[in-house]
Amino acid sequence: MIRLCFFEKNGRLTGFTSQGHSGYAPIGQDIVCAMVSTGVMMAECAINDVAKAGAAVKVD
Repeated sequence: MIRLCFFEKNGRLTGFTSQGHSGYAPIGQDIVCAMVSTGVMMAECAINDVAKAGAAVKVD
């Protein structure tokens, strides 16, 4: 199961994490995981490259 956790403070989004595996297909062949990974990378690009927020990024 893929788990997304969002963090907020004073009603504002302050961060998020994504972890897990969808189980749709084996690791490396799973289009559902690929879609989630793409969405997470797009969010990071929007936050850091477009909004210039300077958010910390950690990839495991």
